[in-house]
Amino acid sequence: MDMPGFDVPAASQYAAATPELLAWFKGYNERHPEGERVFPFGFLLSLQAKSRVEMAREDPKALSHELWRRREPRPAAPYFKRAIDAKDHAFDREHDEPVPASWLKSHGRSLVRYHLHQETKFWGGEYDQRGPLRRRHIFALTHLPIGKEAGQIEESEYIGEEGGPLEHPLAARDHAELAAFIAETKKLRKITDRALLGRAGVSAHTLRNLRKGVPISDKSLFQLVRATEQLRHETEPVAAVNAGWLQKPREVLTLARSQNKLAKLMGVSRPYLGRVLSEEKPITAAMIERIRAIRI
Repeated sequence: MDMPGFDVPAASQYAAATPELLAWFKGYNERHPEGERVFPFGFLLSLQAKSRVEMAREDPKALSHELWRRREPRPAAPYFKRAIDAKDHAFDREHDEPVPASWLKSHGRSLVRYHLHQETKFWGGEYDQRGPLRRRHIFALTHLPIGKEAGQIEESEYIGEEGGPLEHPLAARDHAELAAFIAETKKLRKITDRALLGRAGVSAHTLRNLRKGVPISDKSLFQLVRATEQLRHETEPVAAVNAGWLQKPREVLTLARSQNKLAKLMGVSRPYLGRVLSEEKPITAAMIERIRAIRI
């Protein structure tokens, strides 16, 4: 289905609001007299070049052009209220060469994979998940600038800067708080080291250092925190179900007033039953079947 406006070039407003942003036009400014340069707080439009795959399909000869030899062009244009008016004025912001309109990515093409975009504000919004989203409640463990303005993420994505967002190191107190969260959650949810390390993708040596209070990199710490939170979320429904199964033997224990009698009734040892009831040991499928068989 054709949708109006989706064939126009994808564009976002660019403002040289910081020295770093202004420096992106350093090559362009060196080639132009003062009156034609991009000046501080000046407005332009940043456009997007098509991918190499698209160009190989539509215009393979264009890939031999100087602008395509090392990386994709970084098109910009003077500011226009309508993006379609900017397509014939596009230029590469580094090499100051014209960028043909046929090289520009359309608005529709830039959104073609948007439905696969990761949605971190809800549960169920990962790349490999589908179905209804569920509300996600956020509890702050520490503070770190992550907004678009804090790290210039939007400018990096649409204008083509490859430096990535700024990284802000954590304070020692924040390291300790996150380490405590990992330790407490592991204990509460019975998360094993193997499960945590496998999910986080860090070494056992890194986890041992964290326990000892030896500093580890912020990257490794964030990987452990994210993995812990994911495992906590996954084990919550299981924990709720297990708590429901433990309710019945606890009621029987209140009537029998003896763990020995209850253990004999269920055909298990008293120490094992005690550890299951205190949740020191996880409840197994075999234990659930023994609970099903209890008749009060």
